[in-house]
Amino acid sequence: RLADDHANAEHLAMGLSEVPGIRIERDRVDTNMVYFDLEHGSATPVVEHLREAGVLVLQTGEQTIRAVTSLAVEADGMTKAIEAVREVMAAPRQ
Repeated sequence: RLADDHANAEHLAMGLSEVPGIRIERDRVDTNMVYFDLEHGSATPVVEHLREAGVLVLQTGEQTIRAVTSLAVEADGMTKAIEAVREVMAAPRQ
C-alpha cells in the first residue's frame, strides 16, 4: 500500500506543479506528503475553499500547504484535489 501512497503523492505533486500560482519543490515530496507554496497571498482562504470542496489539507506556513495521501483516497481523488486547487487559484482572492 505504501507504493500506492507514493504514486499518489507523485501524481498530486506533478498536477499541482502545473497550476499557475503554485510553487512545488520536488525534494519536498515525501512518501505520502506533498508540500506546496502559494506564490502570492495567504494559504488560509485556499485551505478553507479546499475543505469546502472536500479536500482536506493543512496550512503549515503563511503560504505553505501540506497534503497527505492515504489508503482512503484513490488516484481519482488526487485528480479531484488538483482540480479543486486549480479552481481556487483561478478565483479572485483577498
